This record gives sequence, structure tokens and C-alpha cells, in this order.
Amino acid sequence: MPEPETPAVQPAAPQPGGRDYLHAEGEQQLFEQAQRALALAEQAETEFLGPQQVEWLARLDAEYDRMRGVLAWSLDDSKGQPEQGYDRLEAGLRLASALQPFWERRGHLTEGREWLDTLLQKAERSASEGRGADDRVFAKAVKATARQAYKQHDLPEARRLYEKSLGYYTQLGDPAGKASALVGLGHVARAYHDLTEAGARYSEALVLRRELGDKWGLASTISVLGKVALGSGKLDDAAALMDESIALDRELGDTEGLALDLEAAGQIRFLQGRFSEALAHTESALALYRELGEEGNISEALDTLGWFAILEGDYARATLLLEEALSFARELEGDDAVAAWPLCRLGIVAARLGDTHGARKSLAESLNLFLKTDPRAVAGIGMCLLGFAELAGAQHQPEAMARLAGAADAI
Repeated sequence: MPEPETPAVQPAAPQPGGRDYLHAEGEQQLFEQAQRALALAEQAETEFLGPQQVEWLARLDAEYDRMRGVLAWSLDDSKGQPEQGYDRLEAGLRLASALQPFWERRGHLTEGREWLDTLLQKAERSASEGRGADDRVFAKAVKATARQAYKQHDLPEARRLYEKSLGYYTQLGDPAGKASALVGLGHVARAYHDLTEAGARYSEALVLRRELGDKWGLASTISVLGKVALGSGKLDDAAALMDESIALDRELGDTEGLALDLEAAGQIRFLQGRFSEALAHTESALALYRELGEEGNISEALDTLGWFAILEGDYARATLLLEEALSFARELEGDDAVAAWPLCRLGIVAARLGDTHGARKSLAESLNLFLKTDPRAVAGIGMCLLGFAELAGAQHQPEAMARLAGAADAI
């Protein structure tokens, strides 16, 4: 195994507020409670890939304070013997890794990453003392932390951690873990707009998942290959790949995967000029996101529908949709970029309706969010420039409008 690395950033320990949910007199009873919580979380992690996703999300919602208590207990050095501390830490690593999809779906990006970072740092210190966690447990925790970093647009750290987990899984001879790390690296490459690397990473993962007969993995990998094709302007290839993934989603009963793929298929249909299909796909995705209670994805789907309404000239409907999208985005923690899109579109609506003050305010806030959270979000920055071009037009500044529109078009 590679030697553990010390993370570049040393976060403060999370403040869980859930320790009191564990009630027992002795360490053994606490450990038994933790094991029950861990079994529930790991089963939920598996169920999130199937048709009972909504029910399992609700179960974790109900048990989440207890899960926080277990995480706090796993970091507590004040009780028990050193070997029991090791057992606690490994249970905490496993629990945090299993909870990563839950944290992502519920928008708990900052909290989840703090738990994972803190647990990994403690595990690395224990490894230096000769009491390291199981290699597979550690590799999975590294990968889960990479995913949290990626969702927060911390791409350098996400890439470092995905590469680290890939090294672990390669040495372990774990093709499933290796494929998952490769997909993560593909996501990072796509965020950097390196579609060549992204396609190569995804394709390597696809081979592994075909060999494993992993249908869920196949569906998700085919989906992201479709997004690479979309980014490359190969719309027919993108549509075919997305339709293949949608068929697998339906077969597997994967509600979230189906919603994500329907939303992407809607974008492809829109670019193909098939507007009614684009609208229907996006509305179907939104209905599934509402069923799952995924606020970030609800916001993004509402934003897309708001943009469609702008293109149709229905500014009243666009405003309603975009304000709802913004409301959901404001509820998220750890991903401010989600709010940037509806703010930008609301600025465009305000400019077209002659509200120059409102337009300037929304567009400036949106641009600042894009630059602060994800300066590589060129599509968002381009949309903001388009909004400022609309504002210049509303203020009868044709030269400024032409320059800004030209810059937006170039991006």
C-alpha cells in the first residue's frame, strides 16, 4: 500500500450535536449501537441504487442524529482501551463512507466532508503508529472524500484523492473500486474541460464494469460518456448513449439515475431543436427529484425549465420557476454555485422587463458566485455576460451590448 499522505488542509473537527443520542453505560454497549447504525447505513448505501431509494432516504433522515452520535463516538479518545479506539475509528470510517451518498443527496456537503477529512487524518496518524485501518476501508474513505471535494468544486483536492484511491484499489486488485476511482477522475477532467482525458477514464472504467457484469455501473458510465459526447458537440452519439443509459435505469429501478439521465437527455433534445421533448424530459426529471427530495437537483431542473420559459418569452412563468430554483439553492450548504444559475437567468428576465437595477444586482451576484466557487464554469460566466449584454441593450448602449454579446458567444 502507498504510504499515507497528510492532507494539505487541516479542517476543524466537525460539531455534530448528536453524541447524546447514544445511550449506554459501557463501551461494549456503545460499540453494539454503533454496529447497528453502521449496518443500517451500509444497507442504505446499496439500496440507494435500486427502486427503494425514497424509503431508504427517509430511514436515514430519521436516524441521522444517531449516525452523528456514532461518528462523534468514533473520534472520542476519552473512553476505552487503545485497541477499542482503533475499532471505533474503523467503524467511523466505514460509516462516513456509507453516508457519503446521503450527504450528497441531502446537500450536507460541508458537514460530510468535515467528518471524512477528520476521520482520515486520525486514521493516517494511527497508521503512522502501526494501527492503521483495513486497507479497503481506508481506500473507500479516501474515495468518498474525493467525491465530497468534487461536489464542492475543489478540483485539485478531488483529483489528488481520486488518484490516491486509484493507487490503493490497483494494489488491492479491486476492479470495482478501481472503476469507481477512474469515473471520479473522469468527472474531474470533464470539470477542467479536458474531454479527451475524461473520455479515456470513463472508457477504461466501462471495460472493467462490463467484465464485472455491473449493470448499475454500466448505466452510470454510459451516461457520463454521453455527456462527453454532448460536450464534444456529437449530439446524435450523446442522445443514443443517454437513451441506452435511461433504458438500464428503468430496468434497475434506479430513480436518481433515471432523473439525472432524463435531465441530460432534455439538454440534448434542446440542442437538437426538439423543444417539446426537451421540456417533457426535464419536467419528468423534476418530478423524480421532488420524489427523492434532492434540493440541489430540484433547483437545477427548475432553472432549466426557467430558461426554457425565457426562450418562449413567458417571463412571468420564468420568474416563478427561477425564484423557486433560487429558494432551493439557498437551502444547500457547501455548493453556492447552484444559486448562480437562477440568479443569472433572473437578471436576464429583469433586463428584458426594463428593471435595470434588479438586473445588475442579480447578474453581479451570479458572476461573483461563479468566480468564487468555480472559476472554470465558463458556461455560467458566458451566460452572465449574455445577461450584461441584455442589460446594456435595455440601457440603450449598443456598443457595449455588441462587445458583451461577442464575448459571451466566444465563451
